[in-house]
Amino acid sequence: MKQPQPAAQGPEVRALAVTLFRACLSRKITVEEAMDGDARVGKLSPRDRGLLATILLTAFRHLGEIEKVLARLLDRPLPRKSGAAPDILRLGIAQLLFLDMPPHAVIDLSVRAAKADRNATHFSGLINAVLRKVSAGGAPLLEGVDAPRV
Repeated sequence: MKQPQPAAQGPEVRALAVTLFRACLSRKITVEEAMDGDARVGKLSPRDRGLLATILLTAFRHLGEIEKVLARLLDRPLPRKSGAAPDILRLGIAQLLFLDMPPHAVIDLSVRAAKADRNATHFSGLINAVLRKVSAGGAPLLEGVDAPRV
């Protein structure tokens, strides 16, 4: 009989989401290919795998909108040496604006993910501030932004 898999904690799923998001962008692979190619995904409970896939697919589906929201909130793009910070922001915005996840959890887990990345740790305060603005601003941040066409 197959043993039930333990549920992962939020930080682990979110950190894996950042890793896989970056892999998809840099290696030009699909979310499914990234998830299939990472052994850590197989160790997640079905619920956590579903959450992981939902976060990733939502971020990619709304990436253009997310980029426009980021451009509105940042004076200039983050430097190349900012590590995972831009992707942590993208995934956080996806969770806040398109998945309606609890802001306190998204912000806390995003800041934790930044602090776990050697290069992004210096941007944890910025990530906190930007995601708080997104949380407070909500849907009006998307005004005038083209939505994806299906």
